[in-house]
Amino acid sequence: MQQLSLDGPEVLRLKLRLDEITESVDSSMNNNELKINDCVNNLQSASGANKLANDVQRFLTNANEVRTNFVKNFQLLNEFLQSQVNEYSVSTEEAEEAVRELIVLMQRSVKRANGEYLFGTFNDATALASGERNYSSITGFISDPDKLEIMNYSHDFFASKGLGEEQIAGILGNMCLESGFELDAKNPNSSATGLFQWLSSHYPSDWSIETQLNHAWEEMQGAPCGGNITSVVDKINNCQTVTGATDNFAIFFEGMGDGNGGVVAGDARRTYANAIYYYYNNIANNS
Repeated sequence: MQQLSLDGPEVLRLKLRLDEITESVDSSMNNNELKINDCVNNLQSASGANKLANDVQRFLTNANEVRTNFVKNFQLLNEFLQSQVNEYSVSTEEAEEAVRELIVLMQRSVKRANGEYLFGTFNDATALASGERNYSSITGFISDPDKLEIMNYSHDFFASKGLGEEQIAGILGNMCLESGFELDAKNPNSSATGLFQWLSSHYPSDWSIETQLNHAWEEMQGAPCGGNITSVVDKINNCQTVTGATDNFAIFFEGMGDGNGGVVAGDARRTYANAIYYYYNNIANNS
């Protein structure tokens, strides 16, 4: 296993630096909290300022939640580094995994006052409405702990790569139709296997979730199914809607264009994608 050139003292210095950052954030937020509380008290004593005071109070509550989660997530990375102090080295895979998980955790914890995630907003109102109507289409998948774990892991993987919620929903909608979130899903009539039903000429090196997702991400940097595009990533990133991301992923990654500008099983893919989009906006993020 490849090792990072990171010795014990370097790991310890990183840990101590994160301790400083955590303490600094905590101290800064405490000071700001005191100042905002003073403002709230002053506003509440002023005539006609109650509404503004209440708005500031909501902001304060939200800011405190951000502070708490921010510190907690840095502490998680701290724990990882602490576990390496006695090892004096850390594998590249372990380091990448730790940082990826930290990014996702921080993305999930930083909320705006309206409940949207700062790094993962949900802007497709049509998809949310459709997802709510068709939410039952995915309840069989998310009620299965193993399939839900795969869906969540995949969501977080693509979020850590910088994709937006519309793009992620489009990918997961296709994954849901292709494999039903089963790592070793196999088409009985062909060699198609895995989360994205690769044919034998495109198989990943193994069927672990990490390998499959990394293999998919590598393929997405190009055009595995052809077409006049620079890459699948660029193509779906140019989509502003879940439907657009779903269809383009189906055509240029899954090779499921019907030859007439449509998508094979397009309605089902979109239904799954919209329901997944709704799930992450209204259920997963509020649980």
